[in-house]
Amino acid sequence: MSLSFLAQFFYIRLVNKHISTMKYALLTLVLFTGASLFAQQTVKGGMAAYDRGDYEDAIEILSKEMKIANQLKSKDRANGWYYLGLAKKIVISNAMSIQDKEGLKRFKGYDLDSYYCLEKAMEAKENEKIKEDIIQEIEGLFYVIFNSANTQYLLGDNTTALKYYGTAAEIAEKYTVPGDYQVYNLRGQTYLALSDSTKAYSDFAKATERYIADQPEIPDANIGYAYYSMAVIERYNNNNLDRALEMVQAGNDLMDDESERLRGLLNDGSSDQRMLASQSEQFNNIMDALNRFELDIYNASPEKYDEAVAKFQKAIAENPSDANMHLVYGNLIEYNDPQGAYEAYVKAIEIDPESSVAQFNAGVNRVNEGVKYARKGNEEFDFQKAEEWRKKTNEQFALALPHLEKAHELEPDNIYVIDALLQVTIQLEMMDEYKMYKEKQKMLRGY
Repeated sequence: MSLSFLAQFFYIRLVNKHISTMKYALLTLVLFTGASLFAQQTVKGGMAAYDRGDYEDAIEILSKEMKIANQLKSKDRANGWYYLGLAKKIVISNAMSIQDKEGLKRFKGYDLDSYYCLEKAMEAKENEKIKEDIIQEIEGLFYVIFNSANTQYLLGDNTTALKYYGTAAEIAEKYTVPGDYQVYNLRGQTYLALSDSTKAYSDFAKATERYIADQPEIPDANIGYAYYSMAVIERYNNNNLDRALEMVQAGNDLMDDESERLRGLLNDGSSDQRMLASQSEQFNNIMDALNRFELDIYNASPEKYDEAVAKFQKAIAENPSDANMHLVYGNLIEYNDPQGAYEAYVKAIEIDPESSVAQFNAGVNRVNEGVKYARKGNEEFDFQKAEEWRKKTNEQFALALPHLEKAHELEPDNIYVIDALLQVTIQLEMMDEYKMYKEKQKMLRGY
């Protein structure tokens, strides 16, 4: 066999092999193109299911097709991710709105999936109109994810709550979301629950910055808890009383301004009055908490206590008709000067007789003095001297009674006022009144 013949033989075999390879490649190309066209058609089918309101069908169809998203044209890829994100957002939102437990279980995580899908749609966007639609949907999704985070937080699942708050915060960083300060405030509380005070503090600081930069239409007392929490961290974690005081005072300043703004809304009658009234009560609660913590800080340091007393005395001299100033001053000196505190409460009552806090504080102040005398009487073996202590006890309880009765009139369902009245009426042997308050106590406590 000649060399020429062998060469020809191998050449023919190589050509045949090459032709076979080309046929296979062509077949593969045809199949690949066919799959791509089919996927594009199926994306349209998913969009059609969405338009019909068959959201679960749309999710099923689009979830399968987006597994090969990289094989789709840019427009179909954008539409696929966009409509898959919308469908998942709708089914989880519907389940939330009607508290469908089975639906919430089935669609768990769809809110986070929706954000992922919409972000993928943003990457594949075809034009500015689609971009605007996607941004609008993502900004709306913030509240869905935020509500899911709150639910997990209330259920005690802090780890899952943190995941949701993190996604909500990511949306807040990228897009325009009114009220985004809330997510940082509550994520901070979640970090605190997980004993991460550093990250908690960072979130509280960001919450206050966001609130001040873009104040909500309705003042929100909850922002005060961000300042309170930072003060707690500064005092107990960082052992920094000065910074703790700064946080308390900054919180008080903002709460004063916002409560004034709230009063303006209450007076003009343009907003939901019930909601405003509820906020007003919350402002009172957080301002009371901030004031008490400030006093606690002052009492923790003799130097700061003396400084605070001087500060309040100067402020009272400049504003003698400020009932709240007298009230706070009384709180400050309660432990070291109970008689001076009582006089401060009485002054606050003279200025504002309808202050339930001042009435209650004045009453409890006298009860505490009466209890001191009662203890001395119990320790006295001489009957006559013991009787003298008993009379002094009753004198103080008698002074407390009208204050506590007024506080009860102003806040009839305040259990702490009722508890104090029970203590006073039993001591003064006012059995009819004692029975009345006892029944009310049972009714309020349910036992």
